[in-house]
Amino acid sequence: MWRGRILSGKLLCNTELATDLTIQVTRPEIPVYFLHGIHDNTVSYTEAKYYYGQLDTPVKGFYTFERSAHSPLFEEAERMREIMQEGVRTGSRGRADRMEELALRLGRTCTGRVDAS
Repeated sequence: MWRGRILSGKLLCNTELATDLTIQVTRPEIPVYFLHGIHDNTVSYTEAKYYYGQLDTPVKGFYTFERSAHSPLFEEAERMREIMQEGVRTGSRGRADRMEELALRLGRTCTGRVDAS
């Protein structure tokens, strides 16, 4: 797995850096799930939540892992298993965060504006 990732990373690096998915992918017609560790220093938690809020898709869910960084699959394996079985596998939001909770974590209103208080 890692050998393939390293090779594809070398071949696609410039393409990955030049591609802004927040512009190119705004209305996927498939369920979208974000499984994100709050302590992730590789992918911005704040930016992931913002992008999630902008997506227009029939089913979506954002799952915050409080004790994880970039690998909640390994860092909180039991919770990941529950989410996959009760939410993702069934095509529902299962135990997803509520938008209000996400807004509070960001210090924003649900419209995406920064809350002045």
